[in-house]
Amino acid sequence: MDRFLIKNPKPKILTQKEETAKHAECGSSNKNVIHDETNETETSETNENESSFANSSTKEPKPKMKKRYKQKFRQQWKETFKWLTVTENNQSFCTVCHITVRGGIPHFKRHENTSLHIQNYEKAKNAPKITRYIKEPDDKLEKSIKRAELKLVAFINEHNLAFLLMDHLILLLVSIFPDSNIAKGLKCNRTKATKVTKDCLAQEQLNLVTTVLRNQFFSLIIDETTDVSTQKSLVLIARYFDNIQQRSRDVFIGLLRIKNCTAQGIFEAINVFLLEANIPIKNLLGFAADNAAVMMGQIAGVQALFKTLVPNIFVLGCICHSFHLCSSAAAKKLPRSIEEFVRSIYNYFAHSSKRQESLQEFQAFVNVKPHKMLHPSQTRWLSLQAAVDRVLENWDALTLYFRMEATEEDLNSARNILRCLEHPTYKMYFTFLSYILELVNKLNLEFQAEKPKIFNMLTRMSDFYRSLLRSYLKKVYIDNTNLNDVECKNPEYFLPLESIYLGAKTEILMSKDNLDKTELHNFRLRCLEFYTELASQIKKHKALSGEIGSISLYAEKYFPQLVDDIEKLNSEWRLLADLNELKTMDKSDIEAFWSNIFSLKNQLNELMFPHLKKSMQGLLSLPHSSAAAERRFSQVTLLKTKLRNRLEIETLDTILHTKELINNQCCHNWEPSSSLLQMKVTY
Repeated sequence: MDRFLIKNPKPKILTQKEETAKHAECGSSNKNVIHDETNETETSETNENESSFANSSTKEPKPKMKKRYKQKFRQQWKETFKWLTVTENNQSFCTVCHITVRGGIPHFKRHENTSLHIQNYEKAKNAPKITRYIKEPDDKLEKSIKRAELKLVAFINEHNLAFLLMDHLILLLVSIFPDSNIAKGLKCNRTKATKVTKDCLAQEQLNLVTTVLRNQFFSLIIDETTDVSTQKSLVLIARYFDNIQQRSRDVFIGLLRIKNCTAQGIFEAINVFLLEANIPIKNLLGFAADNAAVMMGQIAGVQALFKTLVPNIFVLGCICHSFHLCSSAAAKKLPRSIEEFVRSIYNYFAHSSKRQESLQEFQAFVNVKPHKMLHPSQTRWLSLQAAVDRVLENWDALTLYFRMEATEEDLNSARNILRCLEHPTYKMYFTFLSYILELVNKLNLEFQAEKPKIFNMLTRMSDFYRSLLRSYLKKVYIDNTNLNDVECKNPEYFLPLESIYLGAKTEILMSKDNLDKTELHNFRLRCLEFYTELASQIKKHKALSGEIGSISLYAEKYFPQLVDDIEKLNSEWRLLADLNELKTMDKSDIEAFWSNIFSLKNQLNELMFPHLKKSMQGLLSLPHSSAAAERRFSQVTLLKTKLRNRLEIETLDTILHTKELINNQCCHNWEPSSSLLQMKVTY
């Protein structure tokens, strides 16, 4: 190796005389190497040293380190030495030998004449440049490939497919489209698909929603569940008013792993999530959850802990859960054998294809559609209505079938079911349940909607409650008594037992002459107990408390964070009633109604209701149930199955975010945003 390539040793410290003698000896030989500025530096240093030596003639001179000159690279050197280039540290670099060459022109000449450099130079001279065979990158093609990968990953997540499918899907596309440069450029197997979901798609959606929640009021809807692998998780839904779409939206913001399932543990997990997402807690306007004690406890529940941070937070127990609890309590007044009868019919056919095929023959004989029997849910009593309606629909077909089964198979289960089918009061119980549960479920489904229902909740509940009371209480008493003061269990105000209304189909069955009077009396008595218990449970759950009535009039009292100027807000509210345009507006859609009001301007082209707009948009974001959280858990059930039971909660969280990003679009017409196309996947 050339000696000039070796790192210079540590310079030796010279005395004044030795340094002067060395300069005299080497000055003439280094003229071509040392630059003018070096000579000037050394001359000034010599003069200073001589002056110092003269002033300190009585003292012994101190040894001083020579200031070394660092050669700077000059671009004109490349014209003489074609193999020379400059590094990031401003050093000379030989592109042939791949080493650093320190010094100036004399050093480059010496290195150029070494045998190693000559040998490497000949090799490089006869070797073609590798970039000759590399095409310049096509930005348009790269963008198209990335777009295709994002759409494929979105397709996988939208349809609840496993990431493992990507290993074969990419190869399949390449084989189908061999002439496509986009297909040839696809490189997205399961590992990359997972990373794209986490780092790109989910992150894009999370950024969008957190940006919105940082700047406007929202309500939080939560629910807790245990998945198929017994991992507990908590879903977070934010409800806010979308200024772009001019409607209230329920948007998924997070699925959290919960280790501590106490109220304190749930509260801390939510609070940490909001802090990490930089969402201010002061923007939290409402809170909704189921009616469990851990959520709605007045002293140590999650809602009580939130009130320590946001004293004016609006809290609502899920009205749908309340309906379920009310109906379940009332159902205990009916014979337990009714529900067991429905389950026994389902179990008889559930695991036998032969029995199902035989039943279809009887269904065709009585001219009913060949529907399967339904299984009522163990945890949602209101689902009993669908199973009851299915049995009523196939009552004649089931009777004929079990007559045959009881004779030919001689099974106790078949004989017991046949006995119930032929018993007249059983069918009356079924028609009564079909009638009353349909009323409850219609109202329940109405409050599961995403559209705001907080404004008409009191009206709808009052109408249902009044209709329920009219079925068994005297009309005069109901008309002359406030609903909150009605004594729904006082026999003094009951109608005669024969006058209680139990549904049209039930009335027809009770009019038959072959009924036992005692059994008919007991049936009416049981239905009356069902009515009284259902009415008392609704009143107990404070669905008619009036706390959520005319809420827009009391915004400054219950929601001070929505009021900037109470005087201007009241003025705008009073002006609203005098507008002629208001009389012609459609009030059936409350979101469209208020959106039209928000956009009204005066003659000066100014918004007429800016303060009312802020208050009403906040009120439109208030929750009325926790159904949105339940819907996300339904998606989790479809994602994490027995076959995909190893999916982590964090991965499920990113998949749900991806689904939210696609929203109401389909994978084939959804287009990635420009910011999404610029994101990079890191491994």
